[in-house]
Amino acid sequence: MCSRFAFSPDLGSDAEALYTYVINKKDDEGAKAIIKKYSVYTMLRLISGKNLCDAFDPRVIEAYWLGNDLLAKIGSEELGLIIKNYGWVINKEVDKLIFGNMQLPIDQRMAPHHSLSVLLGAMRMKEYSPDIIEQINNSLIMWGNVKEVHQDSLLVLRSQLVKQDTFAIEENKEESVSYDPAFVGPVQQNDVVAIHHGMVVTPLQLMQLAALKRYTERNITVFNTLA
Repeated sequence: MCSRFAFSPDLGSDAEALYTYVINKKDDEGAKAIIKKYSVYTMLRLISGKNLCDAFDPRVIEAYWLGNDLLAKIGSEELGLIIKNYGWVINKEVDKLIFGNMQLPIDQRMAPHHSLSVLLGAMRMKEYSPDIIEQINNSLIMWGNVKEVHQDSLLVLRSQLVKQDTFAIEENKEESVSYDPAFVGPVQQNDVVAIHHGMVVTPLQLMQLAALKRYTERNITVFNTLA
């Protein structure tokens, strides 16, 4: 699962390798070596350390990318390490997160989830243009209900981040997204799928969908108090 979600066309030769691991159904030491090069591995280690399991345990991978009850064991100390991993400094005297000239209050509601990784990067932005919002949407794991299945694309009603007075998730935007059957496997009409970097990653079970919504929306709620 980790290779699926970590795959991005921007990763160059690493993207090609991860794609090969996924279609060959091999998540072996080669795939793990690639994952270890990126910040996601720090997150996996923090989650696994508090839950006394391996960083590549499927439950840990699901916790980071989609969300599950393993995240409940992450305390403020681990949350601080996660925040530092994305370039923020914690000033305990004033209880603030500091990045350059920016200072933000620490919010313990933050969940150590992929959406937090994306939003911590987005918090550095001074303005949120349509292009920036699109970049954030591409980086977040979103969900979509499949309406039509085509050879290399799906027509979905998908979720997206929107900015009005505050940030919010808007549902049911009709959009065509990239679909690679060799990468994803079979998908049917009315399935719900995870979408990352404009492409379908995997079908979602109901519990996975509920967790993804819950943790993404939770971090967006925190983001609104800080951004």
